[in-house]
Amino acid sequence: MTDFINPKESRTSISEMIKDVTEGLGVDYVFECTGIPSMLNEAIEASKLGIGIIVVIGAGHGLTRELNLVPLLCHRTLKGSVYGGIRLHSDLPALLHRCPNKA
Repeated sequence: MTDFINPKESRTSISEMIKDVTEGLGVDYVFECTGIPSMLNEAIEASKLGIGIIVVIGAGHGLTRELNLVPLLCHRTLKGSVYGGIRLHSDLPALLHRCPNKA
């Protein structure tokens, strides 16, 4: 992380504040963890055209109904992260085997 943005310091949107810090370009990676559709739309808008990657960590209700898909058509990538991307059937037993305090 190179900069910190406090959204209470401005009346503009978070994505606009991010674009101001990045000279209008946006960021390469955005991690959205609230699951709130309006915040996910802000995350999409804050990413760079052509190469921006948005990772959705939180998942809320109504996400697909309120999601603005138009910015994704500008070569941005939307990825999901359920359980941090762990594969439950193969990775979880291996992690449990490594745990020193097994129950």
